[in-house]
Parts: sequence; structure tokens; C-alpha cells
Amino acid sequence: MHRMDFQPRLAWLLGLWVALFAVACDDGESTNPPAETGNVVAVASADARLSTVVSLIERAGLVEALSADGPFTAFLPIDSAFEGVDAAALSEAELADILQRHVVEGRFDAAAVASAGELTALNGVALKVVAEGGNVTLNGAKVMEGDIAASNGVIHIVEAIIPPPAPVEMPGTIAEIAAATDDLSTLVQLATDAGVVGLLAGDGPFTVFAPTNDAFAAVPQALLDELAADPQLLQLVLAYHVANGSLDASQVATAGTIDTLAEQPLTVTTDGGVQINGANVVIPDIMASNGVVHVIDAVLVPELPEPPGTLAEVATAAGNFTTLLAAVEAAGLTTALADPEAELTVFAPTDGAFARIPEADLQALLADVPALTNVLTYHVVAGRLSAEQVIAQMTLTALNDGELVVENTEDGVRINGALVTTADIPASNGVIHVIDAVLMPPAEAGDIIETATAVGSFSTLLAAVDAAGLTETLKGEGPFTVFAPTDAAFDALPEGTVASLLEAANRDQLVDILTYHVTGGALDAAAVTERSLIEMLNGVRAKVEVTEEGAFIGGAKISMTDVQTRNGIIHVIDAVILPPGNIAEVAEANGSFGTLLAAVEAAGLAGAVTGDEPVTVFAPTDAAFAALPEGTVDMLLQPENQQMLADILAYHVVPGAQPAAEVLDVGMFETANGFNVFARAVGDGAVINEANLVITDIPARNGIIHVIDAVILPPAHLVDVAADAGMFTTLIAAVEAAGLVDAVTAPEANLAVFAPTDDAFAALPEGTLEALLADPEGLANILLFHAVGGAPGAAEVIGASFLVTAQGAGVPVTVSEDGVMIGDAHIVVTDIPAPNGVIHVIDAVILPPPDLITVAEQAGGFTTLLAAIEAAGLTEAIRSGEFTVFAPTDAAFAALPEGTVEMLLEDIPTLTRILQYHVVPGFQFSPDVVAAQSLPTLAEGLSLPIAVSDDGVTVGGAPVSAVDVFAGNGVIHVVDQVILPPMN
Repeated sequence: MHRMDFQPRLAWLLGLWVALFAVACDDGESTNPPAETGNVVAVASADARLSTVVSLIERAGLVEALSADGPFTAFLPIDSAFEGVDAAALSEAELADILQRHVVEGRFDAAAVASAGELTALNGVALKVVAEGGNVTLNGAKVMEGDIAASNGVIHIVEAIIPPPAPVEMPGTIAEIAAATDDLSTLVQLATDAGVVGLLAGDGPFTVFAPTNDAFAAVPQALLDELAADPQLLQLVLAYHVANGSLDASQVATAGTIDTLAEQPLTVTTDGGVQINGANVVIPDIMASNGVVHVIDAVLVPELPEPPGTLAEVATAAGNFTTLLAAVEAAGLTTALADPEAELTVFAPTDGAFARIPEADLQALLADVPALTNVLTYHVVAGRLSAEQVIAQMTLTALNDGELVVENTEDGVRINGALVTTADIPASNGVIHVIDAVLMPPAEAGDIIETATAVGSFSTLLAAVDAAGLTETLKGEGPFTVFAPTDAAFDALPEGTVASLLEAANRDQLVDILTYHVTGGALDAAAVTERSLIEMLNGVRAKVEVTEEGAFIGGAKISMTDVQTRNGIIHVIDAVILPPGNIAEVAEANGSFGTLLAAVEAAGLAGAVTGDEPVTVFAPTDAAFAALPEGTVDMLLQPENQQMLADILAYHVVPGAQPAAEVLDVGMFETANGFNVFARAVGDGAVINEANLVITDIPARNGIIHVIDAVILPPAHLVDVAADAGMFTTLIAAVEAAGLVDAVTAPEANLAVFAPTDDAFAALPEGTLEALLADPEGLANILLFHAVGGAPGAAEVIGASFLVTAQGAGVPVTVSEDGVMIGDAHIVVTDIPAPNGVIHVIDAVILPPPDLITVAEQAGGFTTLLAAIEAAGLTEAIRSGEFTVFAPTDAAFAALPEGTVEMLLEDIPTLTRILQYHVVPGFQFSPDVVAAQSLPTLAEGLSLPIAVSDDGVTVGGAPVSAVDVFAGNGVIHVVDQVILPPMN
């Protein structure tokens, strides 16, 4: 019972008690007042062990209810049971529900509780009682003290909060239970073979009478063989063991008869047990989530249909295979189809299928026994293959060794294009699948010309090929793929067109048109539809489109595919396709590019879009030009702005013919004005810079047009290029936050920017980017470390061992098998030009190194040097200036005479002069050192002599063992001796 029913029910019980009390008084009987015992709440309140549960009863508003007459049996947890329970987090309703789980209507003393087995709490929850070894538990909570009397019931104290009952684990489905039962393995296997396991795993409910393995072992082998050979018969037998509904043993015993899924009833008898058609129920009532299983000791066999006849008999009885049977008789194959030992699959054409063969051809075939036998055996496959088995295969081998192609289409299953109209007609020696066409074995393939001639619907095409002098070409080795217009396609051309093309004077035009229907290589239908453009023999591309209506090439529908020939493939099309004109002509014919064509003319670029050199044009529509700020187009068309207009238009042109797939795959192309455009997929579409690609792959004789919905403008500076690329949004935001926009957009900037991508910034530790954006000065320091003056290109970068950045620090360049790295970042794309510099793309943010002192500390091996610098008071000076340090290692100091270091640490002026003799002002990288004969030092008046030999470089006589250790304010070269200044 739910909590909402609790108070009304108490009120009802109270009313009943009052009424009974009144009746008793009316009868004149005296009543003895109960002993002075408080109600359940009062008794609990007086027990110090129950203070927590009493407070919760008060908070839940149950005091009045539990103070009513009852009687109640309350199982109250002691205070320690509530340790770790956040009662304050429970709502009043949740708390009341928990407490009601501890109260039962009625007075149950300890003995009554122990023998109850199960009690029902006030909230309807079942309390399972277990009495073992002198202990009693309710849903696992132990009763520690019982029989505390109250005026309206009894209290038992429990050690823990009584949990709700554990959820009942539902049994598996009938199929799952059977699969888990070893003695039903034969039944499971047969159900799998018959394809009915899915039914027994469904919603049901079902009642299954399940024969044991021994029951199946007792079935005659002949019947088992028959079932194994006929899936439909097996399904019938298994269905005879299944009834709708869930009938337990008592319902089965009283049923008399039970209807089955086989639509034949079962008879139930009860003679010393329960029998189903005489089979004993040996294990009843195995409950499943979707029904019930009763195990039986025999297989139930329904009334079986008469076994089918042989293939010949079944076909004769069907009545619609008279022509097929006559052909079988004429070929002498009747005995084969009547052979009871045969196991054959026949794809049987109906009389209607044979009727579609011209009468003369059919009669000729019936008279030619070898040819007829070849045709008939092309319809037969060895073995008994069900429709499911046929569909599972892509090809089948017929008895004449020919190949049958199986296709599972929206219309149904097709065999070599013939539709299977009826499947799985059983015969004693095989199975029949009815088809709607006669299958003709392929003759030895001829060449393209011979095959087209044999088809009979390409006479105009063949005449045109002959007039163009292309017959021998299409009879040659090839291979070729021909998109062949039918005679009807040529007839659809304007009147007189074909006759005009066949004239000798127009031979070149005819050749151009015909070779626009042929491409090199043998492309089957799948290969054709995988492409967006196909280059034809005349060098011009044709567009391939696949829509709900079918596949099209050059606007013509491909009506038949994959006609195989000795030297290629023919695809039949329903129209003659004409080669397009040049880009200007195609754009003009489209009608949406008037402004673009006028601009091309005004800019003097007509030759670029009408010439022979292939180009790709990203063509803005008239609407795209109209979207420019008012007056922009008129301004650009003025003669004095011709060069500006030419630059803009050239930015829309890429040399070479680039299909859309290649554009997106490559992603970046250099345009005719020397800058790059960037292509990328966005959602379901694609963009060029920030213009949407709205139509792609419009072929022209001299290239390809891709239509865009905006005019794209050449970049004015590095930031423009980064914005167009679309992968530097974080970098651009950082440049703005650092106040560096003017520096990188200035025409004279001449910078090489090593640009981290958005992914590179995203790879920084969490919170790093936000912290940088909040620190403009620190951010500027990092960004300047990514810029190098002089705009070195990739070749210069690779040739350098380091570059000096705009931040002032050097950054190393390393070249390895893994590529080129600058700092810790790989250079992934190079030489993206901008009017004021160049961009090299990198895959990580590179951070400036720390100062010289910190670098030395991090490197290790310079503890004595650092201690000496600190003792001489030079630490802050070396941190803050720009220096080159020739740094002796700890081993170098250790090699000095014993006590020297300690003496120097006591003689600070001498120590200072020695240390200053190791420091040179400014950045002196290894090439600078090698090129110098000497370098001035911080030691006044002293220079370090440089010597270069085959053995290496020495500085002040000390060999240099490592060079170009970069620091934010200088560079360290490691020397393996302490360099002592000259005495004078």
C-alpha cells in the first residue's frame, strides 16, 4: 500500500474500533482498561536507543498515525543503524516511505514473526522473514530485541534499516532458457536451422512443449532426414510444439485440447501424469520472461502434407511451365529433373518469360539441341539452395559452368537481371525459384562494334562511327568505355542534325562529338558512379551525377550498364551528349554570370578563360557581385582600376583542371595572381576561403567551373591569409589580444610567421590559453617568438641551424627523417605567401626559452659556474642583458689545481674578471663564432681569441664541446676548460 493510503486506512481502522467498542458497551459488557502502556510512538520515545527513529517519525508527520489504535507491529532501527545516512537530504515523502517499510498492520509477537515467512509493510513492500539459528531477519535486517508491548501494538528493535526487497531477476526468454539447457540442444539446433529462434525470443507469451535430446534420438532417421532437407516441413513440426499464451501445468492439465502455431490441436490426457499427444510432461513450469516451457519425452508429429513430387512433377502440376517442360523434353533432360536422387536448384522461366522471345528465335532454339541444352543447364545449379542461401551469394555456378549473378534489389532478388517472382517451391529432389525472363548464356564476347551491331539498337551510332573513321579504333585492343546513345537518342536531335553531322565537311565536329562518348579503360557502372567527372577521348570532361532518378553522364541518363565486350564496356544512354564550349561559353550559357563575364572583359582576361590551357574557375554568381558594398562593381569596372580588378579575378582562377574532390583533398591552391585559396569541408558543404561552394564540377572544354556565392578578395597582409585559411582563428585572436595587429598587417612587415593551428593551441594544458589572453605582454612575447624578420622561405629555413626571432631569442631548426622542426614544433606546410611575408604552418605552440641562468640550471652540469656567478654578484646582470656565455662544465672547474675554486671564491675581484672573460655581449651563434678571429668580452680590454682547426674550435684555448644552447636572452656554448684571462 502506498503512503497516500496510509492515513485514510488508519482512520478507517480507528472508526471500526470505535464502532466495535460502542457495540460492546451497548451489550452491557464491562471492559477492563488496558495496562498503563503507551502507544508505539510513546514507548519508542521512552527508549534512549530509538531517539533517531522517533525524531524521523516526527519529521515525517507520522506521529498521529502511529499513535492511533492500530494494532501495529513496528520494527524500529536503533540509533546506530542511521550512522552514515544523510536523513536531512530526504524529502518528507521519501522519509515517510522508508518508515512505513518498518511497520506492519496487526500485532505479531516474536514467535508469529519468526513463522510468518513474509510480511507486508504499510507501503506495500514485502518483508522476507528468515528464522535460522535462533536469529530472525527481515530483508536481511536482524531483530535484536522483540516483544516490547505498546497499547496499540508491539515493537521489535532491529539492528539496521530494513532495505527494500532485492529486485527479482527476470528469467531469460524461452530461446535463452532452451539454449542454456543441455538436454534441449537438439531442439535448439533444429529451431536455428528452421529460423524460428527469433520467434521464441520475441514478446510472446508462448507455451512450448520441448522434446529432450533422447526424444529426438528416438525419431526415425528417415523423418529426420526429411526435416533436414525441407525447412518448411521442419517449421511445421516445431510450430506443432508451440501454443500462444502462457499455460502453466494446471491449465495444461485441464485444457483437453490446445491450439498450436501449426494450426493443428494437441490432445491432453491425465493418466498418472500429464500427457501431450501421449508424450509425458517430465518437467513442467519452467518459467521464462516470455512464457513457459514444459519438457516432454517424445517428439510431437503433426499431420504432414503429402511429400512433393520430383522437380518435373512439381513443374507439371504448377501449369505455367509448359514451354520450359517442352524444352526440357526436346533437350532430353526430363529424366534428369525426375531423378529422385538428384539435388538441384532450378531457376524456372514461366510461359510468359518464353513468350517474350521472338517466335522464330524460340523455334530455332528448340530445334538446336546443343544450344537448347546450354540454355537450360544455365538455369540449374547443383544442390538444393533456399532463397536465403541464394541471396547470401553474389554469384552461382550453373550446370553449364556459366556464372549467374545474384542481386538483392529494391524490387526483389534478380538472377542475371531476371526477377525471382516466387521462391522456395519444394520438390523431393530439389527446389524451384520462378523467374520472369529466360537466361541466355553469354556468347563469346565480340568487340565493341560487333556487340553494338548484335544488339540492334545502335544503327545510327554505328553509321556515325563509320563516317568519322573510328570503327577500327573501337575494334582495337582498347580497352574503352563507350556511353552509347540509342537510335531513339539520335532521333531526338533537332531535325537534320544527324544528316548534317554525317557530311564529310563536318567530319571533325562528328569526331569531337563521338569521342566525347568514349573514355579510355574499362569502367563498370560502379567505377563510373564513383567519379564526378570523366575525361573523354576528346580531352573534355563529362559530369557524372547520381540522383533518385538514376545515374547520368553529361545530362544523359544511363539506361543500361555493363554490356561486356572483348575490348571494353558499353553503357547505354538515352541522349546524345555534346561537348561543352570553353569556360566563357559555358558561363554565358548558364545565364548567372553576366557580371563576372563583364569583369573578365574589362580586366583584359578573356584569353585566360577562352584559351587552350586548362584552368579551374571559382565563379561568383551575379548575386555574389551584387552583395558587394554599393558602388564596388562600378568602381572596379573603371579603366583606372583595371589592375585591381585583374588581381581580384585572377584570385578566382587556379591553373589546371581541379575536380571538387581534389580541391577538398588538397585544400590549398596557388591562384593565377600568386596567392593561395583555401578549401575545406564545413558541415555538409564546403567553402573556398569564406565563400560557399554551391555547384561543383561544371565541365568546360578548357577546364572546370565551381560556382561560389561570394566574391573572394586577394589577401592584403598576413592576417588576411590566416583568416582565409580557416585554421588560425585562435592565433588571430591572440594577435589581436596582444596588440600586434599593426605589426603583422604593415606592408613593410616582411615576416615569416610560424603559425600554430587551432589544434596546436587546443593542445596546450588546460587554462594556458585563457591565462595568455589575459596577459597581453606575455602573450606578445610568445607570439613574437613565432615571427622571423626577412620572411625566409622553406629553403632558407631548412638551410639554417637556428633563426633569430622578432622576440630577440634564437630558435633551433632541426632536419631529420621525421621532417623539419622549429623548436619543438613540426613544420607541416610551408611557403604560404602573403603580400607582406610568408606563413609556415606548425603543429604546436613554441615557447621562448628562459634566461641564461635558468637554462644553465635546467641543463645541469654547471653548478660550480652558477655558484661562482652568484658569489661574484653577476646573476641578475646575466639574467637581464643579452649575452653569449662560454660555459665551463663542473668537470672543467674540477680539473683546476686543487684549492683553486675555493681560493677564487675568497677573491671576488679575480673571480669576477675570470667569469667576465667567459661572457661576450649580444647573441653570437656558432657561425658567428667560427667567422670571428676574436670576440670582445665583459672583462674590460680583453677579447677571446677564436681558433678553428680540423680538430674543432677553441675559444681562449678551451675546446668548444657543444654549441648554440638557446636561451631567451642569449646563447650558451659549452667549453671543457675554464678560460683564464691573460695576466696583462
